[in-house]
Amino acid sequence: MRSIMALVVESIYGENIVSLERWKGLRCLQIHIHVDVLGEIAITANLNFLNQLETVSSNLDEFLYTFKVQYIPPIVMTCLLPKSYPSDQPPIFTLC
Repeated sequence: MRSIMALVVESIYGENIVSLERWKGLRCLQIHIHVDVLGEIAITANLNFLNQLETVSSNLDEFLYTFKVQYIPPIVMTCLLPKSYPSDQPPIFTLC
């Protein structure tokens, strides 16, 4: 029998779910998010060498790099649900 979480996630993301299984004792799901680019888009990366999470800064230790793309590969979102989720710990997300 599938869990309620599996049914909810599948109803939202449909066939984009790659796996819904346990990994090292944790419930895990992985979703491929497809991005359609029509024409060309500009992407700007803010590289901050001090690892500060600021979106607007006059910090001299950062570097802005802008480039244009016509294709973006699928973004893979992996979600690990700790054993104490949702009562004590939030999910852990990674994006690739």
